[in-house]
Amino acid sequence: MDKENNNLLALLTPEGITFSLFFLGTVVSPGFVHFYLFNRDFFNKTDWIKLLFLSGGITLPFLIINTILFSVIFTVFKGNFQKIIKEKDFKENYMIASFTTLLTLYAGIGAGYLSHSVSVEFCIIGLIEGILVLIFFAAPAILFIKKIRRKTSSTNE
Repeated sequence: MDKENNNLLALLTPEGITFSLFFLGTVVSPGFVHFYLFNRDFFNKTDWIKLLFLSGGITLPFLIINTILFSVIFTVFKGNFQKIIKEKDFKENYMIASFTTLLTLYAGIGAGYLSHSVSVEFCIIGLIEGILVLIFFAAPAILFIKKIRRKTSSTNE
């Protein structure tokens, strides 16, 4: 029993608390705002635990995709192909991906709210995510072009 309490207390580091609050802020808040703006009756009648899971269900797929994309993109640009996901790099990529997901979802929610259409919201979110996926596929190509330019410039000298 005492050992379990020590394990739980070990999680209460400033970094762990910040990471948890950042996770809640980036994963839960866009979903809450979505339900509040587009289905206020559902928001008012639903239990907060259900809202928590539904909000995460809306946001979490985008966060997972963005985290993977940013991990690979930054690994390609750093040139470290051996270990794509290190703990330190993964945390940095996760924080960047969470912020990008937050901006993407709020841009979609704002566009949907201004046009009074949920379909516009998801179109904007899909467009921004599509651009991120294009960047994901363009990152190795950009790196390859840079390597070719370096090789041609070194052989010309």
